[in-house]
Parts: sequence; structure tokens; C-alpha cells
Amino acid sequence: MFQRPACPDLRCDDGIRLDTGSDCPTCGNIVHTRRALRARVAAQVEGGMTYRDPAACRAEVERRLREETALEEKRARARRARAAREVEQRQQAIARRRALEEEAELTRRQAPCADCGLPACAGLCPGCSYRRRTELLVREAVNLAVAARVDLSDSAAVAEFTRQCETDTRALLASACERACGPDADPALVEFTAPQVARRIRDKRHEAALCRLLGAEDAVAEADAAY
Repeated sequence: MFQRPACPDLRCDDGIRLDTGSDCPTCGNIVHTRRALRARVAAQVEGGMTYRDPAACRAEVERRLREETALEEKRARARRARAAREVEQRQQAIARRRALEEEAELTRRQAPCADCGLPACAGLCPGCSYRRRTELLVREAVNLAVAARVDLSDSAAVAEFTRQCETDTRALLASACERACGPDADPALVEFTAPQVARRIRDKRHEAALCRLLGAEDAVAEADAAY
């Protein structure tokens, strides 16, 4: 493959596109640009050397073309240098950002647990993470039971039932974890198992709340009306 030195298209093979077999449009553009430059310079020379010898005019045209070519090459070198500087600056910015991200990640990993203070555990150790997840699931299970069984307009009844339901839910959770892990299980195993058990309790409460809602008189009446 022979690529013309002036053509930047890698698909060009001596003015022919390798992918299509047609004339290379990039080469055509280059030729058109050079012809336009020659015509412009010739017009300038003829305008300023009206009564000069034609040979002298041609020589002046060639001289100015060489000057224009040298200037364009200088401008091209400046553009390439500027582009290289921009690439280098972007690479340096990427490197700085990556270094900052790595430093932030290292700081995050070395942070102690926010709950128990255990060092170098990324802000929350596994045990505390399990406990937080368990607490969230327990609250959701209690809220579902309260919403399904208590008149929410009676704040006293809601508060009383919430306390009782939370006590019962935690007792149910502890009993289920003991059955799943054994009475003498490692506390770490119990902490790992508790969120899974709490999720099952929450899901059952959710299913029961839906069943109760479907059987409510208001829901039945609304369904009949829609039907």
C-alpha cells in the first residue's frame, strides 16, 4: 500500500480509497485547496505586476507559493504542538483526578465504623451493617402490621400497638434466628442471619396486609363499583 504523503486518510492508496475503490475525497480536497491557493496568489501577483514580464510573474507566483507553504507548515507545526500540549494537560488532569480518587478511596477504607468504632472498616463494619439492615426491616414489619390492624386516626392505639408489635416482632426474630443458627451459634453468624430472617418476616407481614386490604369492605365495594 502506498499512501500519498499529503493525505492523512489511512484508507487512501495512491489516491484510491481501499474500502470503496473510488477516488479519495481527501486527496481531492487537498488538490482543490492547492489550486485555489495558486489562483489566489496568481491574481495578487497579476494585480500588482500588470506591466511585468510573464516569466517574472510566474517566478513571483512560485516564490509567494513557497512562502505560503512555509507559513502553512509553520502554522501546522504550531497546531500540532498545541494539540500535543492539550493532550498532555488532559493526561495530567486525569492522573491528578485518579490520584485524588485513590486517596479518597484509601481514606474511606481506613475510616472506623460509625457505630462501634472498629478501625479500618470503610465507615461501617459488617456486623453493624447487618444490624442496621435488621433494624430497618423490623421497623418496616411493625409499620405494616400497625397499618393493617389499627385505626390510624387513634394515635394512642397506634402508639400502644406499635410498642407491643415491636416487642413481639423482636421476640419472633430472636426465636427464628435461634432455630436457624442453633442456641450456641457464633454471634457473627446470628448477625449475618438476622437480616434474612427479618426480611422474611417483613415479606409475610406485607402479604398479610395485602390480603386484609383486599378483604376490606371499602375495597370490595370499590372493586364492585369498578366492575
